[in-house]
Amino acid sequence: MKECRGMVISYKKKKEEVLSIYEDMENFLQEILEYYKNINISNPLNRKEGLIKKIRADIEKIKEDKFKIIVAGEAKSGKSTFINAYLGIDLLPVDVKQCTSVLLEIKYANKFKLVATYADDREEVVNEPKAVKSFLRKHAALDDNYRDIPVPTINEEILVKAGRKANNKKKKINILENDIDSLIASESVQAANIYHLPLEKYKNKIKEYIKKHKDNWSDIVTKIEIFYPLNESLKGIEIIDSPGVCAKGGVSEVTTKYIKDANAIIFLKPITGQAIESAQFSQFVNNTIIGRNKEVLFLVFTRVAQMNENDFMCLQEEAYKQFKQLNKENILFVDSKAEISAKIFNSLATINDVHNKVKELKDSKELEDFVELSYYNTIGGYANGSMSDFISSLESKSRFRSVYSLLEKFGRKSHYILLKDVLKSIIRLYDGLYQEFDDQIQSWGKKVKNPNDIETKIKELESEKERIENRIWRGTGDIKNNYIGDENGKIKKAADTIVHEYKSNKALLNPEEEGSVDRLKSLSLETIEECKEISERIQRDVIKDCNALLESISENLNLIDFIKPDYESINFENIENLSKEDAQELIKIKEAGCFTDAKYESRFSQKKYFKKFSDNIDKRIDEIRGRLVAELNNFVSHAIEEYKSELNNNVENKINELKEINEIKVENSEIMKYIEEIESFCRSSKGMQEDLMTIEKGIL
Repeated sequence: MKECRGMVISYKKKKEEVLSIYEDMENFLQEILEYYKNINISNPLNRKEGLIKKIRADIEKIKEDKFKIIVAGEAKSGKSTFINAYLGIDLLPVDVKQCTSVLLEIKYANKFKLVATYADDREEVVNEPKAVKSFLRKHAALDDNYRDIPVPTINEEILVKAGRKANNKKKKINILENDIDSLIASESVQAANIYHLPLEKYKNKIKEYIKKHKDNWSDIVTKIEIFYPLNESLKGIEIIDSPGVCAKGGVSEVTTKYIKDANAIIFLKPITGQAIESAQFSQFVNNTIIGRNKEVLFLVFTRVAQMNENDFMCLQEEAYKQFKQLNKENILFVDSKAEISAKIFNSLATINDVHNKVKELKDSKELEDFVELSYYNTIGGYANGSMSDFISSLESKSRFRSVYSLLEKFGRKSHYILLKDVLKSIIRLYDGLYQEFDDQIQSWGKKVKNPNDIETKIKELESEKERIENRIWRGTGDIKNNYIGDENGKIKKAADTIVHEYKSNKALLNPEEEGSVDRLKSLSLETIEECKEISERIQRDVIKDCNALLESISENLNLIDFIKPDYESINFENIENLSKEDAQELIKIKEAGCFTDAKYESRFSQKKYFKKFSDNIDKRIDEIRGRLVAELNNFVSHAIEEYKSELNNNVENKINELKEINEIKVENSEIMKYIEEIESFCRSSKGMQEDLMTIEKGIL
């Protein structure tokens, strides 16, 4: 697993560095808490609780370190072989006829086990390795008798849905003939006839499959999770092996949900036996991949080990021309069998073991041509190379190093961003503490020189508090109106812009063109993502505007940094709950479904199908727009009230801190010790802040 360790070493080192910085931060905070407890004075961390809570939550995400890779591809593209090669284990069945019929998740665990979820939500746990392999061959592979029809689609759209519906009503399953005919006539199922069966035979085979399995619908496996003690370097990685993509690039509704959250999406295409162009891949991109996921999409050509260098160079150049929607470095060429072979031979102890293994494979007629060629070019026959030369030759044929390095470079982007965000938050914390300590040093100094100066400062702050409260009440009213005004409010404008863009882009689609419904679905998903982004942006903007207002109305700017609420100090979860209550039956955007009720239409009325689907989506988009506006209007109102409350708490805390300093009865010599200790905290805060600013720049 040398390559995998190389793949993660850069991220792993930076992750360990950030975790170490975080531990230093916690130790520093503990030191501050203990000191202020000993001198019986309120500590300055009270006004930083929100920021500290955010840092701790983000650190937990870093420790969890999930890295999700979804592997999709054309039928028979070698997905299972690729996954075995990537993980360096013999896990998934890889016989020639193997085709994945169910979604598989592979995760790290201390012990090897399989957990299967059935259509009726039953779970079955399998622990023995041989039993796991047997279960996978039985349930994860397509039945030989039905591998020429789209079994995963039939299961998901007909058998499972009808079965669950009947189960909920405590009735026997009933599948209408019209539903079956509509499914068969649908574009996606027609396009999935990749073996080109005569239409009547194709229809009859689908109906035969449904009839055979409908009474046993609950025994259909809908998901398989495999927990495996992977190499330590792969601990946070989760791999999803999806059923093959149909001829027009469509994937199941379930697979789409996984794609949305993936760190990396790998689409496999075999290079042997077919043309390099791939309508399936192009449709997959257009119909399924949305937003940021285009950056982490990789097209991987498989089975390249048999090619000579000239043919490979021609293939590479042609691929770059054909798939211009991707950057060149997102187009990869690998051979999974070569990688598996390299790992098998690398696990052997001596060169004699290698010779014996090659002989064993040759005698059993399992020796691949590329293995034999590498063998005789390095250590076989009259060659006098080393075992490492042989392994290196196989690795060069596998070309897997590019997979590891590019997944690290692009797939880890979100992880690097999180590391950077944590460092920025810690820098902000140290900066805030530095200012707090510096102000306290001045306050203690005033107590030594002239105790009346602190009394004056308290009165100034109390006066400022009253003045700010009066002005902020009026100013936040303007902010509120700026966001939720009837026609010109930012919220309504933003929502209307999103819907307008959606409808404009929809107008460019050709209703009679195959794939138009899938493209419409993708377009609507992007629209929903934009709605969520608006919601997140407005949350931050409201607090930013309130802070700008505070700075503009305060006459004592030196006090602003101590009383100004951080974004993290605002309880957004509570605000969202209040907003939902005020909105009565309104549902959060992320819970809104779009395609659950979509019906299949005849393939001969594609235009009608598009129109009906489009009307349904338009209705849902308008509903979501209404929910977005209503919830955000309520959110802004509650957020402003929460801001004013937090501002008041911060002022009160600062006043109480000054009163504690003013009232404490100690000798000046003792106060000088306080000042000396707080100066030490102050220097530490400043020094750590400056060090982290340098480190933070090197993260991305």
